[in-house]
Amino acid sequence: MEISTQQSFTPVNENSRIRSDGFFGHPKGLLPIGGVELWERLSFYGLQGILAYFIYYSVSHGGLGLDQSTAVGITGSYGAGVYLIQPVGAWIADRVIAPRYVTLLGATVVMTGHVMLALLSGLSGLLVGLALIVIGTGLLTPTVYAMVGALYVDANRTRDRDSGFYLFYGGIQIGAFLGPIVTGYLQTRVGFHAAFSAAAIGMALGIVFLLCGWKLLPASSRVVPNPISRAGRLMVVAAAVFAVLLMSVLVSSSTITLANINHYVLVLVAIVVVLCFANIIRSKEVSNSERQKVVRFIPIFFASVVFELFFLSLFTTLAIYADTRVDLALGSWEVPPSYISSVVVLTGITFSIIISATLKRHGGRRPSAFIVLGIALCGLAMAYALFAIYPLFYGEGNKIGVLPVVLSLALFGVAQITFTPLVMSQASEAAPRSHQASMMAIYSLTMAAGSGLSGFVAQYYSEENEIIFFALSACAILVMAIALFAINFSKARANNSASAG
Repeated sequence: MEISTQQSFTPVNENSRIRSDGFFGHPKGLLPIGGVELWERLSFYGLQGILAYFIYYSVSHGGLGLDQSTAVGITGSYGAGVYLIQPVGAWIADRVIAPRYVTLLGATVVMTGHVMLALLSGLSGLLVGLALIVIGTGLLTPTVYAMVGALYVDANRTRDRDSGFYLFYGGIQIGAFLGPIVTGYLQTRVGFHAAFSAAAIGMALGIVFLLCGWKLLPASSRVVPNPISRAGRLMVVAAAVFAVLLMSVLVSSSTITLANINHYVLVLVAIVVVLCFANIIRSKEVSNSERQKVVRFIPIFFASVVFELFFLSLFTTLAIYADTRVDLALGSWEVPPSYISSVVVLTGITFSIIISATLKRHGGRRPSAFIVLGIALCGLAMAYALFAIYPLFYGEGNKIGVLPVVLSLALFGVAQITFTPLVMSQASEAAPRSHQASMMAIYSLTMAAGSGLSGFVAQYYSEENEIIFFALSACAILVMAIALFAINFSKARANNSASAG
């Protein structure tokens, strides 16, 4: 397979083709890109929805029998690892292999990881499977996001970028909705390993979908934007070997254990965040105007970390909450606890269609990103405030009714579909031409930090302190929302002063 490393290509011709065969007013390439990510999200959310249960359920119930604190720590670390490795995948797509091939490779590795989970038993099977999924997702996800952004590089398409990302994100949420339903059903009816097999099949379908739409992918995905030298490639291989050896030593010496792995992951996330921003800002290929856009993205980055911390608690704190505190009986049917994330996603799908259509209709009249993101944070804070109030109505020791919990989860869905695609769009808009995938990986690092922190924070949750736990969570989210409103007010006042001058 010959992979071009030619830096120059002609986006005008590409976009002329894109405009002539639109997909609901958007580039047709959005279909295969969204398709592979839809199936990846099905497999990812399908696993994420049952992972904590697999770790802390007893062996007699098909689990590993570890304690809940370790379970949420591993779950948070796994989620963080999935996003933490993405700068590596993005760097490979920017410097070594063309993005479309990195996407295909990543999807194949993800599928292999799910197969290992399905076939291997015990802790060893869990670690091998999760490691492969982390690596594969790290290769796949940033290149997918970058290819979506590449569909809108033409000036005539720029104003459709936000709408396109909302449509893309809403589409892939279909996979996120179905994943926990499929795996949750199989886990409760057949067993955990049957659920892992379903996730593997889902990723295999994603690969088929990508290959069927291969010719519709943006022309820029065939080339390496900023190819590295041969000597540089050798250094990368040497660094990879060193990293594997170092990890092996730390694990074999019990320096890193299942109980403390989340702490090391969080430290690593912080280091990678600093290095990624520094790499882009100091790059000679980045112009001053591009550098300023990256710097302006930093407040949004921190807002996204806060949002993802409390949103991804769906798979840590709220996974335990659904399993132990919620009355999941609907008549004679016991709802699998993993279904909680599907409620969130279903709401998101509904609102994504509305938001995308609204943005498309209003064209370039976009509201301030800081205001929209702040409002989304307020919605998430309201959901946590409701979680803090429910025990006061149901009484101490009584389980919470499923319908009030669904209300809070619906707020989760509205907040996510308002917040996340806009951050993705802002990251794409701020991305320098030579570091497009790397900038999308920086966005993904907000989820790495959020997932790791959610595993850390979940260890402080218990039924005895749940009111104060959820109340403090709501307050923390509101503080970040207020900060965004303040930044927007400051910018508006500075612009008015400049206009008056």
